[in-house]
Amino acid sequence: MRVSPEDATTLIREFDDAGQRRLSKLAGTSVGNFGGFLDETWRKSDILWGRLDGADRLIHRAAVDLERASPLEIEDLVVRAQAGIVEQTLANLGDDEARDMLVECVIRAKTREDGRRELCRMLDRLTSTTAAPLASSIVRRSSIASRIATRTTGA
Repeated sequence: MRVSPEDATTLIREFDDAGQRRLSKLAGTSVGNFGGFLDETWRKSDILWGRLDGADRLIHRAAVDLERASPLEIEDLVVRAQAGIVEQTLANLGDDEARDMLVECVIRAKTREDGRRELCRMLDRLTSTTAAPLASSIVRRSSIASRIATRTTGA
């Protein structure tokens, strides 16, 4: 079973329908794949994405093996697990650090608009489940959107 950011698309799709990369989840792929060594926030973000993508792929694989769940039920299980992972990750962070961590998840978008759109989509997905509701002060879109507007590189 392959566990790749490219295959785990429940929260964020790195490629558009034409197969063109719109954003990169992982900071560690920059600077000759050593980006994670350069910045602690990048490293934390990449670890978070590893956990989120791992949950996505493992749940999808287990559900296929069981052949009992519908695609909507599988997606709900994935989002619930991912919301729990994000909530656990952000629980020990202050609001500013938590917001920065969420913004870091999509900061490597081709355009600011792609970054904003994917971040809002991700937050909508994570907060759509009641299994692990995120603190409203952390996911308040207006403050997160303003941070991504000033930090997205448009690389």
